[in-house]
Parts: sequence; C-alpha cells; structure tokens
Amino acid sequence: MTDKGNYQFDLIDAAGFGYSTVWAERFYLLKMALVPLILKFASMVVITAQGFGDNALAQGLILIPATLAEGWLMAQFLRTLIKQERWPVILEAEPDAPMLAYLMTRARGIIACCLIYVLMMLVTYVFKFGYDQMIAQNIIPAPDKAGMNGQSSDPRMMVIAVIGLIFSLWSFRFFWLYIPFSVLVGPQDYLKYLGGFMSSVRMLGLFLISSVPCLVITMVLSAILVAPFQGTGDEVSKIGNFIIMLIGSAAEILIALTATAAIAWSMRGLLPRAKGALPDVNNNKDA
Repeated sequence: MTDKGNYQFDLIDAAGFGYSTVWAERFYLLKMALVPLILKFASMVVITAQGFGDNALAQGLILIPATLAEGWLMAQFLRTLIKQERWPVILEAEPDAPMLAYLMTRARGIIACCLIYVLMMLVTYVFKFGYDQMIAQNIIPAPDKAGMNGQSSDPRMMVIAVIGLIFSLWSFRFFWLYIPFSVLVGPQDYLKYLGGFMSSVRMLGLFLISSVPCLVITMVLSAILVAPFQGTGDEVSKIGNFIIMLIGSAAEILIALTATAAIAWSMRGLLPRAKGALPDVNNNKDA
C-alpha cells in the first residue's frame, strides 16, 4: 500500500517521456489510432452539420462511439507502457490455464479503462454544458438587465463560478482514473497516492506542457493548409473546414496519447509495472 501524498515527479522528465515515447511508438500507435481518428472526424462533421458547436452535451453524446474507440486506444497504449504488452496479442494454439487467467486480467483492464475513459469524457461534457448555461444566464450581462457598468444583476453568481473553477481544478485528478484502472488499481489507492490539492495542480501543469506545443503546431499547420481555400466561395471553403476538423481530430488524439504517457510516468510509483516499464528518464533504469 502506498503512503499518502507520494505523488512527486519532475515535470520536464515526465513530459519528455511522453513526447519521446509517442514518437518512438508512432508506427505502432498509428495502426491503432486509425479507427478512432475516422470516428472522431465523422462525429465532428455531424456536430458541425447539425449546428451543435455551442452545445457541449450534444457533442458528448455524438462523440460516444469515437470516445469508446479512443478509450480502447489509450487502454492498449497503457498496457504497452505499464505491462509491455503489445497489440495484437498472439495466442498459442491451446492456451493453458495461466495464459487464460492472464488474458482475462488483461481484458478486464482494457474494458475498465475504456469504460472509465468514456465516463470521464461524458462527465466533462456535462459539466461544461452546465457551466456554460450558468455563465450565459447569470454572469454575462443581458442588455435589459445590466446597467451602464456592464455588471451582472446577480454578483453572487460570480463567486459561485469561482468556487466551481476551484472545484474543477481539484477534480482534474479524476479525469486520469482510466490510467490506474488499465492495470486494475482501485480508486482508493489512486486517491490516497495523490494526496492533497497540489497533486491536481501538478497534473494540470504536466498536461499543459504535454499539450500546448502540439496545439501551437496544429494552429500553424491549419492556417497554412487552409489559406488556399479562404475567400474562394462557399463550396471550396468547406474543404478548408474539413481540413481543420481532420487536423483537429488528429491533434486531440495525439495530445491524449502524449499526456497519457506523461501522466502514467508521473505515477509510476503507484502502478504495478513490468520490469523495465516506465524507466527513469535520466539513466534509463527502473525507479
């Protein structure tokens, strides 16, 4: 059992592991990421075509098949990182009892990871929908309710919004529950390992370091590729929109993979890893 508050790590080492591992495994990941990418892109097309760009709840529901496929991708990647299992698993002609037990344990980890991943994403969309509704109704001043100073008619809602943001920051740790679940580590051990509020701050910092460079590259690449389609008519400009959605879908999956590898490395003291898995970044030895 891990002592409370052992979640300590170097941000640069963890992020470096995430980037280097995704790059080293790029061909392996590309084979598995193809279906999630197609589903996510198709879902984004439906969201755009149906005008659900401002409805987070509808987005989450439409994205469920893509999220499930993405959860499967994260589960397979995590099993590779933590247990050094590679997809697909080659079965023997007649697997014996220990092999069957191993396969059942692996299947349980993958299924648990997928379900938790989908659940966490849905909860995120639900909270975003609720927060957007609260902001729209109570924070953003309406012309008939706001005075000349542009303040909301109910300032108390601003306090509630700030409290909600603080709670969201603390609960950021729950978004990564799918990582320990992939190797059947329970939520009690996970939360005990993380400890207090600062663990969520560290996680957020690691997530930002793992995602911001990819976001910047995506924005630059999108601007370059879409530039020839701007100002050329509605039909041609739609091609630019499709390119943006495709690049955005690929970027989201890439960020998820990089952040997953980085956060998994940061909590390697909790995870029951195979020998040599999640090695130390500096000297390539087990921690």
